[in-house]
Amino acid sequence: MEIMRPAVIKFTKGVHHTLTPRQLCDFECIANQSFKPLQTFLNRKDYESVIDTARLNNGAVWPMPIVLDVSSETKDELEKTGQPLILRDSQFNFLAKMDVGMRAKRKRGMESKCIYR
Repeated sequence: MEIMRPAVIKFTKGVHHTLTPRQLCDFECIANQSFKPLQTFLNRKDYESVIDTARLNNGAVWPMPIVLDVSSETKDELEKTGQPLILRDSQFNFLAKMDVGMRAKRKRGMESKCIYR
């Protein structure tokens, strides 16, 4: 995830996604390093590792999956175009450009077991 100046993002092609209040909170915690060592939302390898072992794929302890849910329409558009995801807040301010690699289907039942073990 690349946090960019709004003027730069405005001219960047991509699939736009407006963050929910919860997603914005997670984004801010990643951006201000409150969720260190996370530098972005979890990719598939990190997500599965956190669910299974409470560690990131690189071995760093991380007990809770921090993921970015998007609608199926947004997911389809990302797959069809191959463009980055442009994150915005509820006032449509541009926040970041995110190259989306491996996507994973969430395992919500496993997530709750992971968090409350």
